[in-house]
Amino acid sequence: MRKIDRRELGGLKIRVRPVCRDFFSALGATVMQAVPGEVYTALECGVVDGYGWPSGGIF
Repeated sequence: MRKIDRRELGGLKIRVRPVCRDFFSALGATVMQAVPGEVYTALECGVVDGYGWPSGGIF
């Protein structure tokens, strides 16, 4: 896994919630959706490069 430390997200596949889709698309990311329980597996297997989630939504 690599740290994403730039504003341009072109070439990265990001798992997003529908409400964040336009934001990440505007930054150039390829947006993908998956159920919350599959996020870790998707990251581990390289299906997605990262995920976008509001800080208050992760428990």
